[in-house]
Amino acid sequence: MTTIRSMLTTTAALLALAGAAFAQDDHAEDEHVVVFGDLVIEHVWARAAPAGADTLVFLEIENEGAPDVLAGATTDAARDVTIVGLVIAGDVITTVPVGPVEVPTGVFEMDPGGLALSLAGLTAALVVGQEFALTLTFENAGTVEIHVLVEPAGAMAHSHAH
Repeated sequence: MTTIRSMLTTTAALLALAGAAFAQDDHAEDEHVVVFGDLVIEHVWARAAPAGADTLVFLEIENEGAPDVLAGATTDAARDVTIVGLVIAGDVITTVPVGPVEVPTGVFEMDPGGLALSLAGLTAALVVGQEFALTLTFENAGTVEIHVLVEPAGAMAHSHAH
């Protein structure tokens, strides 16, 4: 009886430790989170748009290391990708190319109120719920492929609907 109780206690303790280890890496279970060296790239989304049109990609990067520079991006989903700043004047939003941007240590966001990746000349329609591949190029970290979730055309934030 003591041996069975001891085995059950040991097994329960091991399961608790294993659960705690998995819980510490909260990114491990989310396929929409990419861990790339010191960079954690997540909440990557674009607005739906028809083929031939332009759209914007937004994302969040948690940089746990030294500052890096996002030098550019490419995708088969569009003819061209440019890093842009968004200028909001009343109801009109325009974009201005800004070139490479520093990704400081900490959290860096490309969001509807600041920076984005502009996709020009979509090669196919981006439909809500679909995903497409996008490759980011960093000066120090190199290149990494991520997946972009398509949200409704007027979306102002990632819906977290996976």
